[in-house]
Formats: sequence, C-alpha cells, structure tokens
Amino acid sequence: MVRVWKNASLLPLCLLLAQAYAALLAVDYGQQFLKAMVVSPQAPLEMVLTPEAKRKEVSGMGFKRLSDRELDVERLYGAAVGALTTRAPQDTALHLKSLLGRTLDDPEVALYQLAHPGLKLSATARKSIALEIDGTAYPVEELVGMNLQEIAARANRHIRENDRRSRDAVEKVALATPAFFDQYQRLALMDAGMFVNDINGLTLINDGLAIAVNYALKRADFAPDLPHNYIIYDMGSGSTKATLVTITQHSDSDVPVRIEMQGYGFNSTLGGSGFTLKIADIVKHKFLAKNTAVSEDALAADPRAIAKIIQAAEKAKLVLSANADASVSIEALTADIDFRATVTREEFEAAIAEDVTAMTGPIWDAVNKQFTSEDQPRITIDSLTGVILAGGSSRVPFVQQAIADIIGPDRLLKTVNADEAVVNGATLRGVQLFELFKTRPFNVTDRSVFNFTIRSQDKDQDDVRIFKAGDSFPQKKSMLYPVKDASKKSKLAIYENDRLIKTIKIKGISNFTKELCPFGAVHNMTFALTQLRTLNFDTIQTYCIKDASEAAAVNREILGESFIDELDEDEEFEEFDSDETAVFAFDEEARKADGTMINPKARGFDDYVQHMDSNERMECTNRIQQLDANDKKRFQLQEAKNHLESSLYDARNFLAEEDVIASGPKSQIDRLSKVVSEYLEWLDEEADAATKSEINKRKKQVTQMKANIEEYMETANEPLGLEQFQGMLTKAEDLLKKIEGNPEQLEQKLVEFEGKVNEEIMDVRDEFLKIKTPSYLAKTIENYEPTIQFFNESFVNMTRFVEQKIYDTMDREQLYQVKAMFEKLEETTKEKFAAMEAIQSQHMSDLKSTYQRKIRALKRKEQKKKSSSAAESADATASSKPLSASKSAEESAIHDEL
Repeated sequence: MVRVWKNASLLPLCLLLAQAYAALLAVDYGQQFLKAMVVSPQAPLEMVLTPEAKRKEVSGMGFKRLSDRELDVERLYGAAVGALTTRAPQDTALHLKSLLGRTLDDPEVALYQLAHPGLKLSATARKSIALEIDGTAYPVEELVGMNLQEIAARANRHIRENDRRSRDAVEKVALATPAFFDQYQRLALMDAGMFVNDINGLTLINDGLAIAVNYALKRADFAPDLPHNYIIYDMGSGSTKATLVTITQHSDSDVPVRIEMQGYGFNSTLGGSGFTLKIADIVKHKFLAKNTAVSEDALAADPRAIAKIIQAAEKAKLVLSANADASVSIEALTADIDFRATVTREEFEAAIAEDVTAMTGPIWDAVNKQFTSEDQPRITIDSLTGVILAGGSSRVPFVQQAIADIIGPDRLLKTVNADEAVVNGATLRGVQLFELFKTRPFNVTDRSVFNFTIRSQDKDQDDVRIFKAGDSFPQKKSMLYPVKDASKKSKLAIYENDRLIKTIKIKGISNFTKELCPFGAVHNMTFALTQLRTLNFDTIQTYCIKDASEAAAVNREILGESFIDELDEDEEFEEFDSDETAVFAFDEEARKADGTMINPKARGFDDYVQHMDSNERMECTNRIQQLDANDKKRFQLQEAKNHLESSLYDARNFLAEEDVIASGPKSQIDRLSKVVSEYLEWLDEEADAATKSEINKRKKQVTQMKANIEEYMETANEPLGLEQFQGMLTKAEDLLKKIEGNPEQLEQKLVEFEGKVNEEIMDVRDEFLKIKTPSYLAKTIENYEPTIQFFNESFVNMTRFVEQKIYDTMDREQLYQVKAMFEKLEETTKEKFAAMEAIQSQHMSDLKSTYQRKIRALKRKEQKKKSSSAAESADATASSKPLSASKSAEESAIHDEL
C-alpha cells in the first residue's frame, strides 16, 4: 500500500515512530550511482548491498521484453543493466536525477540526451518528462519510484536475513538532496519516493549538511567553544556543490555539537558525466580520423555505437585518474569495425581546461555569498579550517590540484569516505528528524539557498520578499501585501529566484470597493518554508484600509521604520507625523463584525511541472503492481526451474556413486538416468514456456524415483524370503481382523450406552445417525471402502504368492517391488482405519454430550414449573393478609432482588 500526502507541508509533522518495529532507509540518490543504508533495531547502520554484494550500484534500470503480452517485461537493476546499455540503449532508463522536475525545454535535458543516445523522451500532461520504453510512456517519477522501491525491498530482505524472527520493515525514507534542487525537483522526488511500499514517513536531507553531520559526529577532537569553518566540496557525476558550514563543540560535553550552514555555491552541470563526454568526444574523433568511410552523421545516428563509446570513455576516465594514458578497445563499434586507441591525460586535461575555473567557482560563491548578517564576522578563505572532499569525481588529481591552489594542500581534507559520507550523514539526520532511536545529540541549522518573492500583475508595484536566501527552515511567516482595489480579481506570482513556481489567484471581494476602502486593502498572507524546503501558501486574510493612519501603519509594517521618515514627501500622508502612525494590530473580531476583514477565496497553481494527481498516481501504482506481480511470478518460476535443475544434478551424481552402480536396482536406475537426461534437455530448450506446476511435477517425479532407489538400497541386508513375507502376512491379517471386528465393537458401545439412557428422553440409534462428520475429518476417510477392499484382495494375492513360493522365481529387484507395494498399501489401510476409529470415537462423545444437554434442559423445565407453582401459592397467601403485611413482604422481595 502506498500512502499519499496531499499537502507536502504535513510531511515534516509525521516524525514520530508509528510502531516499535519501524526501520529507516536512507538513500544517497546520485546521478550515476545509488548508495543506501538501513537502520532498525535489528540492523544498526548497515549498507544495503547489491545482489553482487557491492556497496553502491548504478542509478536506474533497464527493461527486457519477454513476450508480446502487455507489460511482460523484466526490469533489470544494478550490474545487470551494464550489458543492456550498449545492446539496447533505447530500453535503459539510467541517471534520471537530472530529469526530475524538468521539462523537455530545459538545458539539463539536452545534456542528458547527449549522454543517453537512443532513449526517447516525451512530455506528460503535467509538462514533466516521460521515457517511452517498449511502447509504454513511464513518467520519470514512476521510474525513480521503482528504483527506490527495489532498494527498500532489498533492505527488508537484509533485515530478515539478520534475524528471521524480526518484524522490522522500512517505514521511513530519507532521501539526500542537493540544496540547489528547486521546488519542482523536490516535489518530483517526493512523488517518486511515495511509490515505495508501506512507508508512512518521507523526508529530504540536504546532502552537504549530511556530509557535515557525518564528519562532525565521527570526530571527537574539536577545540571546544571555537567555530570550525569548513567547505564541503562535493563533486559527483552530475553536479558540483560547495557547502560552507560551521561546526562548534561546546566545552560542556552534554551540550550537542552545533552544525550550521553558512553559505552555498554550486554548478548543476559540472561533474564526472561531463568529463566522460569530453573523453567520448576524443575517442569519437580518433575513430572518425582512422575510419574516413564513416561519416560523423552516420556515427551520431547509431545509438549503440555512441553508447559503446561513452561506456569506453567512462572506463578510460577512471584509468586516467591514476595513470598517464588509457587504452580504449571497442569491438564492432559500428558497421562491424573494431577500434583501438589510446587517450592520454594531456589530451583529457586539454579537453576540460575550460572547466578548471568552473571547478572552484562553487567555493568562491559559498564564501562570497555567505548568509552571515552584517554584524557577524565573515568567513574568509584564510579562516577556513579546511575543505572536505566528497563525491567520486573529487578523487581526480587535477580537481584536487585546482582546490589546493586556492587553500593550500595542507587544508585539503580527505578524511571522509567520498562515496558513503552522504548516506551515513543522511541516515543520522533522518533518525533525528523521525525520532526513531537515540543517537549522539547534534543540532543542525539548515538554510534555503534561494529567495522567494511575490510579484504582482500590477507593474507599478514592487516585488515583496517572502523568504530570503539564508533563511533557516522549517519556519512560517506572515506578511502584508497591499492592493489598490481588492474588489477585482487578482493574481500574485511566486518566484524562486528567477523561476516562477506558483500563481495565486485571489477572487475579488465585491464590497471592498474604492468607496468603502479609499486607501485600498492589504492581504495578510501566511507562507511556510517546510522541512522539505518547499514553499506552501497557507492562509490569507484581507483588510479594508479606511483611513490614512491605517495606511501608514501598513506601510510601516511592510517597509520598516525608515518609511515614516519619507511620509512628508507623500501628499496623502502629509497631515500625519511619525508619532501619530498606528501600529498594525487590527481587532479581527471587530473587523469581521463590521465587514472590513474577510477571508477571500484563493488558490495556488503550479506554473511549471505539476504534482501527480490521484488518477495518474493510481495508474502508475497499478502498473508497478502488475510489474511486481510479473516479477514475483517469474521469480517463482525461475526458483522452480533452479530447484528442478538442482534435483536433476543431484540425481545424476547419485547415480554415479559406486554402491548405487554395484547394488542398485538396474531397471529403476536406467529409468531415472533416462529421465534426468530428458529433463535437462527440456530445461535448456523448452522450459521457458512451462508453468510452475509442470516444473514442480517433474521435480517431484525425479525426487520420488531417487527416493525409491535409496529405499531399495536400504534393504540390501534384508533376506526378502519366506520368513519375511510370512511376517508381513501376519501383520496384515491382524489389521484385517481389527477392521472386520470394528462394526461389532461399535455396536457393543451403542448397546452399552442404550442401557444407561432413558429411552423417553433420547433414541440412541436415531440420534447417532443424525451426527454429521466435519468436512476436515471426512477427508481423512475418503475412499475408505475401496481401500479396505483392495487391501483384502492384495492379502489374498500375497497369501497365494507365499503358499505357491512364487518368490523363488523372481530376482531381488522384483521382490523388493512386491514388498514395497504391499507395505505401502498396508500403511495406507492402517491410516484410513485409524481415521475411521477416531471419527467413531468422536461420534460417541458427541452422542453422550447430546444426552447430557437433553437432561439439563429437562431439569431446567422442571425447576421453572416448580418456581411457577410456588409463586401462585405465595400470591394466594398474601391476599388473605393485611395491607401492611403485604407491603412488608413486597419490600423484602425488592431488597432480595437488589
């Protein structure tokens, strides 16, 4: 079940543990790779490993068509996607992070297409991006959701493997997110996260602060009461970020360490993927220069060839991080042309020379645009304690050199795990936000990196700031927004920096005309900057401004005290001085009563990529569930095939054992050997179309045939002669006598019971026939009579077999088969007879219980009759006594009842 929150502002409120067994899954959702960590009572801070036992995996998935049936596809994750990337690039949905919250027109999407040739992108009705794979358009949120859900399923398996008795399961999810993610990217990631099964809490964690948390909590040697300033430099596959933080450890060890975000810089397109594309360009030009018959356009039109070049370039990039050159070898690059070349580090560094300056740009932005107020000392490059390196691309030597040129090599800190610092910190921060477990206490101040402003459709009206870059979150803020004529419909545009994110449409208030409100009106609006760092429009009240004093108070509230000094320049307010201006604190009840305060109808609309609505979410959920069901069915089918294959090889090995060859039953061995060969061939060539039932039937057959041979081998020391067969007949005869005597024993029990029963109360025979056998017991005696009859016939045949010494004419294998069949039939007959005796015993018990109930019912009837007679006698006696006596008796009766 997927729970959907209609209002993102409510999500941070869902922080309390829903039950004692909740687990948290933290995911560093990177552009190229994913890292995940799970924490629960049974799995404290453990990485979620891939099926190949690796600690990180490829971000995304591939689709493999299995048949012509709708949605009959296999989803491939992690390492399994690698080969598909070059064979079928149009069916691989990788590195989707840069597509979240974006439209087809965005520059990031154009870069994505360069790195992922052959993949077809389209627009949804919400303007978001969908990937068209094998005839199905998957919204990017759905694909990311599948990826996250698969990781959550692996985390749950990991918990159960740690402790089979564990009831822990992932219910909370924390997703590490770049601070530069805008409103639409965040909401798209939230939409994706909500596809994870059975979660009841989802939050976003600033990835730069996550690294700071990881660093701060792993160190215990901070000089107390002194601010330690760091740049967290995180260069990943798709972006580069620099987070300026201050870490302060109080001298009192009981006071939590404080981690505060002070500045931020970023480049959303500079990263390892861009470096890979630069090497791919080098490889492509080398290939074209060597193979002049292939045109550049022809090469560009071959998605598989481009995918092969990019894959080879990625490998070369890793080699060049530590070597002077890298060999590139691509088989059948295009038109069956094999290609080999060498890329040198000099060629690579020349190709990215223009990026070197950009590499340090985020650091300068974080320092130069820090959030400290004017009265606080600014942090300079020289006052930095160090630059903490994170992200896979920060390992590249020339990246480290570019940073070292700014701060010096001594302050270049490589003390965190570049790959896992984010997921470690996100886990700790997620535990703190959800209040799941006790951890080392720490305080975090997170800040918005964007300005949020209101822009009116009235061009003469200035923009009004709601929240500024550097404001901490979560927080709420009420603000005043003046309007000249509230009787007309109006629209307010909300911007996140320069991007329009929401339009608020306010219905006109018909009676707030210029005549009633000569100084206009003012909207008192409340906005929330949530824990997710999304902006919510919460409430609105509109006040009618009737006089100049109220207008001045409103302007003072909006513009600050300095506005009053300029009032003399405005003819409307020249009769007032600053001491006479009222303070904005209207009496709401009084204004409601006189109609000068109204809550207008207002709605907010997303102006870019919209949220998934319930219909689309349900459609995607149904598709995911269908794919999950197909996966489960396919897994069970494959598991059945594996078990059959294992049974076949086990049987083949068994048949090769020396004692089986020497003394096993030859005919059975030949039959099993033939079946093993046939079924192994069937598994290779025909089993793909088989059902689970058919596969299990074959496995059962092989297992039984092997068991029969093993049973035969166990009889190796048995004589299988006259004495043994006579013993079998004696046991069978005893069983038949018991069966034949059963009706007589039952009759005797009924006769004995009849002697103890009052025939006027119950007819024993008639009541016994009425007793019904429960269905679960009736199943145990199905085919009872045919089984007894067949056993009788077999006994007669076995008697003839012994008396006529037919056993002397048979070989040992045939004798064993006679023995085995007769013993199995005897065992079946014994089980049926035992079940019949149990049912008869139950019927006799029911018969006795029925009689006891009838006796108790008769006694109750007699007691009721006696009580009625006694009451009639008491009434007759009472009528002959004086009134006072009667009253006394009545009171006595009442008290008795109480």
